[in-house]
Amino acid sequence: MPFKFKHTYFFVIFAWLAIVLVGFSYSIFYVGDRSNADLVEHFSIKYIDDTTNPLTIEQVHNLPDSVFANDKQEMHKPDSLDFSMWYKIKVDGDERFNRAFSITVDNPTLDLIHFNAHYDGKVVFDKKLGDQHTAQYGNEHVSPQISLFGGMSPESTIYIRIKTNGAPATPILIEPIETSQFRTSAQLILLGSLFGIGVIMIIYNYFMYRGVGDLSYLHYIIYVAGAVIAISMINGFTFFILPTDVAQWANKYLIIPVHFVALAFAIRFAISFLRFETVKPWFVRIGQNLSNFLLVISFVSIALPEGTMLPMYFLCVALGYSYAVVLMLMVLKTKLIWVRYYLMSWIPLLAGALISIATYNGDLPYNFFTKNASLLGVMLEVCIMAVALLDRFRANQIDRDYRVNHDLATGLPNQILLESAIKNAGHADQPMALMVFEITQSKDVIPSLGTETANRFFSGLFKNIHSYTREMKNVYSFARDESGKALQIVRIDESRFALLFVGNNDADSLRDKLLMIQNAAATVVEVDGLAMSVSTVAGWATFPEDTTESEKLLSTTMQALVVGRKLDQKWARYDEQRSVDIQQKFRLAADLQTAIEDDDLDLYHQPQIDMETRRVHGSELLLRWIHPVEGFISPDYIVEIAEEMGVIHQLTEWVINKGLEQHSKLYKLGFETNVSINISGKDFNDNGLVAHILTTTAKYGVDPSTVTFEVTESATAEDPKHAKQVLTELYDQGFKIAIDDFGTGYSSLDYLSQLPFHELKIDKCFMDIDVSERNKTITEVTLLLAKKLGVTAVAEGIENKEVAEILQEFGCPVGQGYLFSKPKPFIEHMRWLQELYKKDRSLLVEL
Repeated sequence: MPFKFKHTYFFVIFAWLAIVLVGFSYSIFYVGDRSNADLVEHFSIKYIDDTTNPLTIEQVHNLPDSVFANDKQEMHKPDSLDFSMWYKIKVDGDERFNRAFSITVDNPTLDLIHFNAHYDGKVVFDKKLGDQHTAQYGNEHVSPQISLFGGMSPESTIYIRIKTNGAPATPILIEPIETSQFRTSAQLILLGSLFGIGVIMIIYNYFMYRGVGDLSYLHYIIYVAGAVIAISMINGFTFFILPTDVAQWANKYLIIPVHFVALAFAIRFAISFLRFETVKPWFVRIGQNLSNFLLVISFVSIALPEGTMLPMYFLCVALGYSYAVVLMLMVLKTKLIWVRYYLMSWIPLLAGALISIATYNGDLPYNFFTKNASLLGVMLEVCIMAVALLDRFRANQIDRDYRVNHDLATGLPNQILLESAIKNAGHADQPMALMVFEITQSKDVIPSLGTETANRFFSGLFKNIHSYTREMKNVYSFARDESGKALQIVRIDESRFALLFVGNNDADSLRDKLLMIQNAAATVVEVDGLAMSVSTVAGWATFPEDTTESEKLLSTTMQALVVGRKLDQKWARYDEQRSVDIQQKFRLAADLQTAIEDDDLDLYHQPQIDMETRRVHGSELLLRWIHPVEGFISPDYIVEIAEEMGVIHQLTEWVINKGLEQHSKLYKLGFETNVSINISGKDFNDNGLVAHILTTTAKYGVDPSTVTFEVTESATAEDPKHAKQVLTELYDQGFKIAIDDFGTGYSSLDYLSQLPFHELKIDKCFMDIDVSERNKTITEVTLLLAKKLGVTAVAEGIENKEVAEILQEFGCPVGQGYLFSKPKPFIEHMRWLQELYKKDRSLLVEL
């Protein structure tokens, strides 16, 4: 099911409510960190660093007070991050302190916290906490503390040994038990809120990723997961959600690696989220390499001590943040709201990180806010990013909808919007008229301009047309441009555009509008110093006159356009009978495809005769198809269907394969004659044509010099350059080339002089030379031309002896027609050759 935009509000609102809840819980449960300063004044807190010379509890107990430093006057600042120390806490003065209180060691990076209570020189209480020790309650990992409900006498001493390779500052909090409980509750609520927000954002981004497939959402999932897991491990929250053994192992080996992973994917997210043209590719590569480096370091850090990797991590954080800042500067000028939200999200993130680092290094006073500044910063960053992702998703949806519904080169509506408009108007039973125009120069002239120039040309062209259509009545507006002007033209593809008229329009009015649009399209457009003008052919249809089904209006208009192009008219209106003809062609094309696959076609052979010797020169292959319902289908109509419906390549391949197979059989029987195979002009678009011919020739062991491929003048004129290339390849491979129906096409003699060919076939329309002096002269000149060019002339359609005698007088080398033989199926043609062979081994034909 597609991701619904409105559902994302739930996640954003929920995240912000969590923040409000945290603030509310903090204000209710814990009012101030120093509200019980008078309680602290009743105690002395001293410490001694034993990193280089570890001390036992007995040794510490026997040390004089003079070797201890006063924690109230001077904060402990070790020489390295890997250190250990002892705290000594006693009641100030000689009077007993009777109030219940708690002692909390509030440093989440401590590996060991060892509480020892001494009374009159004897150990009366011993308790070990920390990441690598099992606590009775999970909250003791979040807020390590001991509670003394009976107060404390002057004879008692509390010793606390701590060991860590993390932050040096270790606040010792002495406060009422109730306050301590409030502090712990607030801390748990804060951590729970972070975990909840993280889970929600992971789910939210997962569905966003599934919905749009944008990697930035996947990168953000890993970043959020890494950040939440890292903070949860540091603050002991993992002991609430994981088994103790697993949580201890994770805290020992994974805290630093998870930080590296989160930083790596924060960089990846920044790159994918802010991927604009203003960000240089080389800078993107730097970020990707930095991210890859961090991932490698994350695996390496599993095996190294935290104290060793922590300086490296801080260095990488500085590099990562610096990269992000530079990246943000590159996109700072953009006006997109979601980019601004992204920039805003870094403010609490950076501020929280700096405050937390300063607090645990002893550079800022300790309190609940400064301790959790990093945690709060991440929560705020995630919530702001939720809004940024939401706005980016909305922007992407708008952009995606625009791309789906518009032509990107010109900004015009596309066929999807057209079909939607037709559907809506049809449901409302509104009369419509649709016009589709095709630019006749779109396949030859326009591509030569290059993409950018062509796009500017089309923009100018459609601007000219819009200047006319905006004054017309009933023309449909699909959208509006940035300036608020109506967009009434639909660009269907690179060569066609359309306009829709909704409302009552008479046929004369529509014709006038169509001609006006064609005139507008013919207006000169200047691009890069070039003045260009194009012509169009159009098709139009109406609803409900031409079709009673509105969803078929576009297809009926397209059919009218095809008719107009085929008849070489400026425009054509949909005609139902023509539509029936087209549908019939579609059905026949499907049947033709089946006939090709089932080998249900036939090849007939019409002999070609040497006019001087009367011997069989060869045969031309003629296609025959007996349709199971329609009966005999003329070869010309078969080729027309195949060309228009896209079956011509399969048909030609079948003819070549079958024809060369039959030719091979005749050769094996000793009939060393020539075979002529017709090629359509559409076959020149088949890049595999020459390869198929060569493969089939080799398959049947046919000599290429005995095979002639016939092409018409008009076929070579459709794409002269490509036609010449294909014919030259065949010529070079030893095949013969014949220009068929010579004299009926429209190619120039200059072009023919550039083509490689062996034969000129004079069309049968000239073979009334026994009665027409004009055609007699044309035939004589053509034969002379062939002789001068050094090619063989073949006369088609010879039906009587008089024509044959005249051709013989003119020196015509080869002829074919009913005078010699009608086209025959292969078996009959083979028997005919065998009968000739029996009479005369030279295959002499008697008239």
